[in-house]
Amino acid sequence: MPQGPTSESILKLKVEDRTLATSPFPSKIFHIFLCSILIGFLALLSAHGRQLSFAGGNAAGGADADVRACREAEAHQEEDCRSHPEYGIAQLVADLDQMNTYLVLLAPILPEPAQTEWKQTLTTLSRSMLATFYSPRDNLLFTQADKPQDRDIALTGVDYGHTSKGLWMMRWTGLMTGDYSLANFAEMSGRKHLERAYLADDGSWAGGVLPGGITDKNKNWWVYAELDQLSGTLALSDVAAARYLPQTSAYWFQYFVDHQYGEVWNGVNYGTNTPQRDFPKSWQWKSAYHDFEHVLVGYITAQALRSQPIKLHYAFQKDPDPGTIHPYYFSGTVDAMVTTTDAAGLRYQTVTFHIPPPVTAPALTISSAASFVNGPFAVESIVTVFGTNLAAGTAQAVSVTDSKGTERSAPTFYTSAAQVNLEIPPGTQAGAAIVSVHAQDGTSIKTQVAIAGSSPAIFQLSSNTALAAANVVRVRADATQSVEPVYQLNAANNVVPLPIDLSVGNVYLSLFCTGIRNAKSVSALVAGRSVPVLYYGSQSAYPGVDQVNIGPIPSSLAGSRRVNIVLAADGQTANPVELEVK
Repeated sequence: MPQGPTSESILKLKVEDRTLATSPFPSKIFHIFLCSILIGFLALLSAHGRQLSFAGGNAAGGADADVRACREAEAHQEEDCRSHPEYGIAQLVADLDQMNTYLVLLAPILPEPAQTEWKQTLTTLSRSMLATFYSPRDNLLFTQADKPQDRDIALTGVDYGHTSKGLWMMRWTGLMTGDYSLANFAEMSGRKHLERAYLADDGSWAGGVLPGGITDKNKNWWVYAELDQLSGTLALSDVAAARYLPQTSAYWFQYFVDHQYGEVWNGVNYGTNTPQRDFPKSWQWKSAYHDFEHVLVGYITAQALRSQPIKLHYAFQKDPDPGTIHPYYFSGTVDAMVTTTDAAGLRYQTVTFHIPPPVTAPALTISSAASFVNGPFAVESIVTVFGTNLAAGTAQAVSVTDSKGTERSAPTFYTSAAQVNLEIPPGTQAGAAIVSVHAQDGTSIKTQVAIAGSSPAIFQLSSNTALAAANVVRVRADATQSVEPVYQLNAANNVVPLPIDLSVGNVYLSLFCTGIRNAKSVSALVAGRSVPVLYYGSQSAYPGVDQVNIGPIPSSLAGSRRVNIVLAADGQTANPVELEVK
């Protein structure tokens, strides 16, 4: 096979225009402005970019009929095995059900080295779901990913339950493994998901999305349970996420519960609020898992939201170390443990926990300018501060005090009464930091943020399509190169994807990011496939903008249409983005 370029052999694409660093932003919406800058920047690169030292030629094809040989060939980007009759179907639950049935629950209490191995598996499964089943433009996890139409909302409907459970599991995984970028991405996406699923007209949760993007307003018992659980959990870190629960809980008790014979109906019809009677009310997957978990999570989160003790019952043969007992997936402090022994000599423990009370949103909201995820933030990355009564003009409007107590002025790109765009100043130490923004009345508004060595985030050219800010670098068999855009303008002058042709030469991508330049290691997934990372570092033309070169992109992805890209740096997962291929 032809060899790809090494990091030493790659010349970074560079533009000498420093407008972003020196000119005031004409728009309050920094992301839109930056996207327009990036679009012009990418167009300029397409016309005048320096050549990269990429090797030419197509990957060799051909694989044995045996599945193992096919997968080995696929790992070397020689063949796509998805059409192999024994390869199987790509289903979300193959990843998700490993997480929610045992991995997330048991990993924290396992001895080493099993605990580390399971945590690595959880990270792999989370990134696999984001790269394969997640639709960044729709903020939904589709249940299958074998054909292009499987992730096309115009052709394939999807329930809200699997997205709720998937984001829930990714949040727990991120918190457990220290991948706080993943945890915060799941929380941000979860809040958007709840807003989409909530039906204000009757105070309930919708069931999902029908083909064509129409909301399915009928209610399904397990989908409803998952949305309630996600809402209650997110409320523990942002109490505003609980605003749906008074209405959705009241609806559940009024219409889902069979007040005559007990138990819970499988669904409720929208409009008439009549029960769906097509399945028995009690069966193992329903009663023993989803209904039980709904009650358990509802009780834990309700008690925590009201700052009340949480009392749960266990059956350990021997009294355990209190530090090993958890209130289900949640973290809580054990206040008391009372053991009872019955006449048969069996022991039962009643354990009382408390969970720290929920917090309200701070006066300042800070997020990555690329992903809009609320931290952590890398040194020299670009962030956006939202608030009220902020300074409106000076370049010294913001300072960052790091974990060592050193205060540094933050370079600002744009300031207004509601928004400030800035770069985390060079030299800022990792750990808890204080961002101070000077208000118009002379006072300072402060909030605490987490600073990390790396926190990768990928810029998007279009929030409607989650289109990656990127360039295609095509290397032909004769070693000639061309730089091509990933976008085009439609008749309405909107940015839309330009499908990439994978049939000619080797195709590489240059992705534009922030928060990745100081990483020790970077990995990339394209449509769930591991793709070599050839260079990462400062783009150098614009402050805070980084560049990642990856490839070659497997030619076997031709015909996939929309493909996801997921980067990870030093254990932190970036926001998924999309590109289109022919």
